[in-house]
Amino acid sequence: MAVACLYTVAFALLAQILKFTDIGIAYALWAGLGTASVAVIGVLFRNERFSWKHAIGLALVVTGVVTLNLQAGQ
Repeated sequence: MAVACLYTVAFALLAQILKFTDIGIAYALWAGLGTASVAVIGVLFRNERFSWKHAIGLALVVTGVVTLNLQAGQ
């Protein structure tokens, strides 16, 4: 039940963001930040392993999101 509620909130927030930015940018941000958040939550609350490879992957995701935001501002 909690998952359904969280998905509803996520889609509602995505719909709000679409009012201010292009769909390609909004979806990339939504997907990238969601993926990074789930990875961090897994490490913090489910004691999943975290290696340097994971750190590099998350850094690339965050870098991509920041790059998209900077590009959207131009």
